[in-house]
Amino acid sequence: MVNYSHYELLSVLFAFPKEGFTGYVLKVQDFLLEHYPECAKELEDFVDYVQKNNLLDQQEIYVRSFEVQAITTIDLGYVLFGEDYKRGALLVNLNREMREAGIDTNGELSDHLPFVLELISKIEDDEFRAELVKRILAPAVKLIIDEFGEKKMEYKTKFYKKQYKTIIDSSDEYKMIYLNALNTFYKILKIDFDIKNDIVSLNSSDFLKSVNSELAMESDNI
Repeated sequence: MVNYSHYELLSVLFAFPKEGFTGYVLKVQDFLLEHYPECAKELEDFVDYVQKNNLLDQQEIYVRSFEVQAITTIDLGYVLFGEDYKRGALLVNLNREMREAGIDTNGELSDHLPFVLELISKIEDDEFRAELVKRILAPAVKLIIDEFGEKKMEYKTKFYKKQYKTIIDSSDEYKMIYLNALNTFYKILKIDFDIKNDIVSLNSSDFLKSVNSELAMESDNI
C-alpha cells in the first residue's frame, strides 16, 4: 500500500508563513533529499529564499504571490472554474470529505491548495484519491504554474496599476520564488500519480478572463 502522508508535509510550502516556517521548509527539504533527490535539487532556490528572509518578508512575498494583487490564486476550484456552479459543487464535496477526515479549514474555503494536500494524505479510498489528483489537483497546479510566465505577470501588473493606482511593493529578486516550490511539487505529483505533461484544462478562471479583457481594451486605446 502506497503511503501519501508526505502530502501533509508538502502542504506547508503553500500555507501562509507563520512562526517556524523556515524550519518546516527545511524538514520538507530533508524529506525530499531522502525520497525525491531530484526534486530536492529543484527546491534549493526556495530553501535559500526562506533562510535569507525573515518572517515578515516571507509573508509579504506570499501575499503578493497568492492573495492581494496576486500573481495567481491557489484556490483550485477558482483556478479551474472561476465563479461557475462547478466550483460550488466541488466545494460541497470537499467540505464533506474534509469533515470526515477531521481537517479544520479555519473558515477558509476547502479548495485552498494546502487543505487539498492534507486531504490527499488522509483519503483511504485510493480510487477517489487518484481521481481528485488527476481531475482537479494536477490540472489546477499546472494552470497556476503557467500564470507565473513573465508575459502574464507583466499584464497583471498593468491591470493592477489601472485598477488600484498603486502596486504593493515586493522584491524583484523573489517575485517568482513560489514558481520554484510549485514546480517541485508538480514533479512529485507526476512521480506519485504518473501524471503526464499534456494535462490541460478547458476552463479558465473569471479572474484571468477579466485581466485579458481589460488588457485587450487597453491595447485598443494605445
